[in-house]
Amino acid sequence: MPQKKNPFTLEHMKGLAGHMEGFVVGIYSCMKNIIYSHSKDTSVEATRYLYEAMHDMEIDFTLANITIGTLKVKKDRMRDNALRNFCTVTELANYLVRYDDISFRQAHHIVADVVGNLCKEGLDSSHIDRTRVNEAMKEQLGAETKLTDELIKEALDPSRIAEAKKCIGGTSAEEVKRQLDLLEEQIDADEKVLADRLMYLAQAKEELNVAVKKLENS
Repeated sequence: MPQKKNPFTLEHMKGLAGHMEGFVVGIYSCMKNIIYSHSKDTSVEATRYLYEAMHDMEIDFTLANITIGTLKVKKDRMRDNALRNFCTVTELANYLVRYDDISFRQAHHIVADVVGNLCKEGLDSSHIDRTRVNEAMKEQLGAETKLTDELIKEALDPSRIAEAKKCIGGTSAEEVKRQLDLLEEQIDADEKVLADRLMYLAQAKEELNVAVKKLENS
């Protein structure tokens, strides 16, 4: 339909990756418990979908290049959506645990009440404040929260949450840069290996041509 803007390339990329994972499982399954010798399960069955997998991989890379090369990120809209769609309320529960010294289960129930009430009223997460959190906490535990409006705003800030994850594989800017640098290094190393192998193949082809010509002239 003309009004829809579905991420078709991303959907195909994910689907094709699933096919390739299936091919790998199939190959490994064929090679399981085989004898160390020539056998049809390795020479025929295990390689049955190899070329199809390589074909799908080339398509996946092409789609990835097109998608990433033409992708336009609307940062302000993404942040606005993140501030409104309840995606950060788990961190609010973490704040309740830290500042009110309650269990995460109790904090979970409190935040669930807050979110449920907002949804009933047709409101988004930008309307979460101390009053609403305090009402839910009084109802659940009969106590008042120590969180202020400033702390609640801090807890729900998506940028702060992303930057706080500094562990290996985390989302902080520094850690993401480290991961990207490692990927760049790996790509450079892979490209060198590929260049060396192509050079060896070219040399072998030239040596083969020379040997064939010698045979033809002998």
